[in-house]
Amino acid sequence: MNDFMKTIRRLLYLLFFLLFLVLCGYVFVDYYSFIFSRKVRGIIVSVDRVQLNVSLMQSQGDSVSPQLFSFAVAIREDDGEIQTASTEDRQWAAAQRGLCAEAVYYPYPPWKVMKSGTYFNARLDRLYECPEKAKTLPPLLPAAPAAPTVPAAAPAQSAPTIPAPPQAVPSTAPQVAPSTAPPANPQVAPPTLPSNSPQAAPPASPPARQ
Repeated sequence: MNDFMKTIRRLLYLLFFLLFLVLCGYVFVDYYSFIFSRKVRGIIVSVDRVQLNVSLMQSQGDSVSPQLFSFAVAIREDDGEIQTASTEDRQWAAAQRGLCAEAVYYPYPPWKVMKSGTYFNARLDRLYECPEKAKTLPPLLPAAPAAPTVPAAAPAQSAPTIPAPPQAVPSTAPQVAPSTAPPANPQVAPPTLPSNSPQAAPPASPPARQ
């Protein structure tokens, strides 16, 4: 009886241990970003709002997609390293370049291979002025002017092609030499008679009536 109870007790301990491992694994996976979050303090180098296509971000009902309030944040720490992160916290709309901030960066878990090592959902905890650090920021470069658009040249019109006159094709038929035989049925002129025969006198006209 005692051996049976010991066996049951060991099985229960093993079951509780397995449940504890499953619970720890779930907490580690689900709260990885919170467990390994990073506190960042420094001067804001850049905070820009990400422009998205509003028509693609429309959601069902009255709720608004949080991606409409996406920001890209860059904070330079005291050691000179610039930490960047993306965020959907609307507080960053009040932040400006040259102000100092304290923020919490949450890293992507390593099983998200394409984003591993980067930060997201930066939370703004504190925003304050720091004029001494602001002087160390390099000036922003002016945006390069857009190149003037040159209208495309109209395609050159080719001159109309005039068809060449047809060339005479030499005949390949054999040529017949002209005949030298006398013409058939020649016409013979009638003989001329001598003029010694007496000519008849013309008849006398009747006398005119008085």
